[in-house]
Amino acid sequence: MLSHAIESMKWLRTKRPTVLLALCALCGAVALAGGGGCIFDTSGLASSDNQNGNQNANANANANANANANDNDNENTNDNGNTNTNTNTTGCGDGIVDTAEVCDDGNTVPGDGCNDLCTVEAGWVCTRDDPSVCTTVCGDGIFVAGTEVCDDGNSDDGDGCSAVCETEDFFACSGNPSVCACVVYVNQASTAGAPDGGSWSNALPSVDDGIATAATLVPTQSTCDVWAAEGTYNIFSGSTADTVTLRNRVGVYGGFTGVETARDQRDWHLHQTVLNGLQSVLPGFATEHVVSADSVVGATLDGFTVTGGRSVSGDIDGTGMRLVSSDVTVANCRIRDNRNADDGGGIYVEGGHLTLTDSEIADNASLDDGAGVIIRGVGSTATIHRSLFSGNVGGDLGGGLAVHDGDVSVVNSVFWSNASPRGGGAGLGTSATVSFTNCTFSLNTSTSSGGGAIHNDTSILTVTNSILWGDIPEELETLPGVTTVTYSAVLTTPVYVGQGNINSAPLFVSALGDDFHLSSGSPCIDAADSSAAPFIDADSLARVDDPNTTNTGLGTPPADMGAYEYQPVP
Repeated sequence: MLSHAIESMKWLRTKRPTVLLALCALCGAVALAGGGGCIFDTSGLASSDNQNGNQNANANANANANANANDNDNENTNDNGNTNTNTNTTGCGDGIVDTAEVCDDGNTVPGDGCNDLCTVEAGWVCTRDDPSVCTTVCGDGIFVAGTEVCDDGNSDDGDGCSAVCETEDFFACSGNPSVCACVVYVNQASTAGAPDGGSWSNALPSVDDGIATAATLVPTQSTCDVWAAEGTYNIFSGSTADTVTLRNRVGVYGGFTGVETARDQRDWHLHQTVLNGLQSVLPGFATEHVVSADSVVGATLDGFTVTGGRSVSGDIDGTGMRLVSSDVTVANCRIRDNRNADDGGGIYVEGGHLTLTDSEIADNASLDDGAGVIIRGVGSTATIHRSLFSGNVGGDLGGGLAVHDGDVSVVNSVFWSNASPRGGGAGLGTSATVSFTNCTFSLNTSTSSGGGAIHNDTSILTVTNSILWGDIPEELETLPGVTTVTYSAVLTTPVYVGQGNINSAPLFVSALGDDFHLSSGSPCIDAADSSAAPFIDADSLARVDDPNTTNTGLGTPPADMGAYEYQPVP
C-alpha cells in the first residue's frame, strides 16, 4: 500500500503540489499507525513559483511526521531548509527493540525477564532480537520463582541446589540467594513404592526411620532435619519397647502438609502431627516411652503432640518422653495423656539439659513424682519458657513439675489445675535450685501436705514477679528449704515476706475459664521488678507501661506481675 502511495506522489509532483503535501502528511500518519514512521525525499518537488505557497504545508507535514515518529530521536531537514528535531517516547511492549530499549519481549508484564520499562530484570538475560528472548541465569545467586527451584550462587552439584537450579534429594532450599540444608521427608500417608525420604514425593512413612536416615547424613552435613507431614504416627508396632529415638544433631519438626519448601511455611497448630504410643488395633497395649534419647546432643523435637505412653509397672520412667544424659530442645509441642506407674508421666529428664519452650504439658499422670515433668539427678538442668502445665495429677511430689537435685529456671509459664499430695503446681525435693520468674499459679491442689502452688522440701526456691493465687490449701510450703519471694502477688495474710510483694486479688480475666490475663485495674499491672522481667511475656508480646496505672514496681520501663503483660487499649 505504501509503494502505491509513493508512485502516486511521483505522478503528482508536477501536477498538484498542494495536494501532494497533504498526502505526505496523511501518509506519515498512516505509517505511524502501522507501527513505523518514514521520511520522504521531496527535493525538487516544488517549483520557484509555489515555494512560498508550500512552506506552511511543508512545515505542517513535517511537524505531524515528527510528532508521530517512533522512539529514535532524529533530525530532519525539509525542502525549505526547515530543521525539525524529534524527541520521542518508546513503544515498549511492541516486540521491537528500539535504540532506547534494552529489551522488548512483546509485552509489558513484569516477572518474565523484560519488565514494563523494557529493561532486563535481575537474574535474567535477554537477547536484542525482535522480540527479545529472556532466560534466567542459573548460578548467579538471584532466585527467580517460577523458573528456578533454587539458586545458591554457583553451578555445583551436591550442595543442595544443582547445576540446573533444582533442589537435590535430601535437601530443602530457600532464600535469595538460596540456602540449602539437609532434610529427610516423612509422611504417614506416603504411597511411594520404594521410599527413601529424599523428597516429599518419596517420603518415608515412619518418623523413627526418618531420624535414622538423617543421622547417617549428619557426618557430612553437620546437622539434618526431619520434616513430618500432619497425621497420626502409631509408634507401637508389637513391643512396649517401640519408641521414637532422637539422634545427635537431628532436628525433628512436625506441622507440615507435605508440599513445603521451607520450615517456616509449616503450621503446627493447624496441621497437627501426632506421635501416638497406644496400639491402634488392640486398645490397652502401648509403648512405654513414646520418645526417648540416651546420651544425645543437639536434638530437637518441635511441633508434635506426644501422647499415649503407658506403663503399668515400676521402674519405667517417662512414658511420654524419657531423656537421659542428653541435650534436647522441645518446642511447640503438646505432651498430653501419658500415664506412668513411676516418675514422669509427661517428660522425664535425668542428667543433661532440657530446653522446653512454647509447649503444653497437660493431663498426664504418674503414681510417683512429676506427673507433668520431672528433672532428676545431680547435674540435671532445664530452662522452661512460655509453657502451660495443666491437669497433671501426680502420686507424690509435684503435679505439674518435680525437681530433685537439678537446677531449673522457669519463665513466663502458667501452672493451672494440677494436683499431687505435695506441691500441686510444683514440688521441690532435695538439693534442687529452682526459680520462677513472671509465672502464674492458680487452682492447683496439694492433697495431703501444704503448698498448693509450690512445695519446697530442702531446696533453694526463688519466686520473682509471679502470681500465686487461689491454690489449695495454701500457696507455699517450705520445710526446711530456703524460699525467697519478691515483687509477687501471693494469697496470704499477712503479706508474704519480701520486697514488693502484695496480697491483693490479681483480677484475672477468667481463672475458671483458663484465662489468666490481667483485667484493667489489676494491682499487678506495673508492679513488678522490670530488671528481672523478660522482654516479652507468655504471648510473646512486649512489656508495656499502662498510662492509667501508677507504677508501684521497680525500674523502667515498668513490668507486670505474672505470665501475661496487660496490653492497654489505645
